[in-house]
Amino acid sequence: MTAIHSDPLSSLSALPKFDNTEQELAYLRAAHHELQVLKEQVKDVERVCGAVARGDLTQKVDERCEGTLRDVVNKMVEKLGLFAREVKKVSREVGTERKLGGQAQVPNAEGEWREITDVINKFASTHTSLVQNIMKVAQILKSALDRARLVMPERTKTKQTQAS
Repeated sequence: MTAIHSDPLSSLSALPKFDNTEQELAYLRAAHHELQVLKEQVKDVERVCGAVARGDLTQKVDERCEGTLRDVVNKMVEKLGLFAREVKKVSREVGTERKLGGQAQVPNAEGEWREITDVINKFASTHTSLVQNIMKVAQILKSALDRARLVMPERTKTKQTQAS
């Protein structure tokens, strides 16, 4: 009898020849057990993906799910969580707290995540520049109004003197 492989799907093409019914039953029990484990792992991945779809980025695939699938799904959820936190941070800083210069920090972002991070950072940077320019214009206007107030009383006195 051949042993069940760690990847049960790879062994499906070459089923072993059994010498007796006991070997065949042992093989079937082992295969059934592996299928049950796979079923549990798929259910756990489904649970995490469902949580992500609902916006819950705190769920992780259980340690019982071994290997690459667990690592890939957990890394994906971790990156999504980091990205979401950074987008919220920049949005809150720029939109609500009126802090200028905020930037999203998403290390190793790739593909669409990098593009979205860049767009958010460009938005925050543009918003910061616009607000700073508006502040400069407001300061210039205030200075001009202050100078006009200083000049105005002298002109008023001159007009009053001429009228007399």
